[in-house]
Amino acid sequence: MADGIAQWTPGEASGESLINWRPGAHGHVVQVARFDAIGERLAEMGLTPGVPLKVLRRAPFGGPMLVRVRDFSLSLRLSEAAAVVVRPVAVGPR
Repeated sequence: MADGIAQWTPGEASGESLINWRPGAHGHVVQVARFDAIGERLAEMGLTPGVPLKVLRRAPFGGPMLVRVRDFSLSLRLSEAAAVVVRPVAVGPR
């Protein structure tokens, strides 16, 4: 585990939308379920299958969420976060 982010283990491709996660949740990206310019841009920013991810913050009133991915923080609109399919990974004590 690097910087408190769980490591990904290949397995089933099921997951849930990142929009459902709360601050402190750890896991990995399963896929980005957008096949347009925004989906391509999310992939360019590092949201690709198998990448560890941690939710850092969520802004109130439908504002963006801040996630940790590939050693940097990334702010996502909720419409973008809704397209990111993630799978939780249990993280042990530090």
